[in-house]
Amino acid sequence: MRSPRLTRLAAFALAGVVCASAASAQTSTGSTTNPPKPPPQAPSVPENVDRIRDRVNTPPTLVITDGQLRIYVEVIGRWPHFYEYTKGTDFLKGPAGGRGAITHNELLGGLTPKELYGSGGISVSEILQGAVVNWLGQMVIKKGLKEISAARNSDEIAKIRARIDRELEALKGGK
Repeated sequence: MRSPRLTRLAAFALAGVVCASAASAQTSTGSTTNPPKPPPQAPSVPENVDRIRDRVNTPPTLVITDGQLRIYVEVIGRWPHFYEYTKGTDFLKGPAGGRGAITHNELLGGLTPKELYGSGGISVSEILQGAVVNWLGQMVIKKGLKEISAARNSDEIAKIRARIDRELEALKGGK
């Protein structure tokens, strides 16, 4: 494999040969007399020179002092009044004609199914009784699961499961 120094030297030598051959071919084929150049023409003066001079002489609107960019703007206009935004709005009757907007209760009344209005024949005492039985059942199951996780053999686990089943049957109103 060649060294990088040798590769660079070969590239420079090749570039020099190409440039020298192109320069010698140009001088040997070219004529020694240059064609005459046309005399340069004076630039034409535009019609609006006065307007250009006025623009050049006006002070710049972009001023940078103390490294801070400051732009001065003149706003031509007036501040809008609240009445212009609310023109034609009747605040006493609301946006809908004849009455105000729909209330939250009216919206829920239209969207809630009629079946959910009543208790379905279940009294308050029955709901409370169901909640207490549910809570007691959860406590029995939690206690049994703790005892099962602490049990050492399958005989203890079978006894615990049988006891949980008896307590749940008693809660349901069975034996």
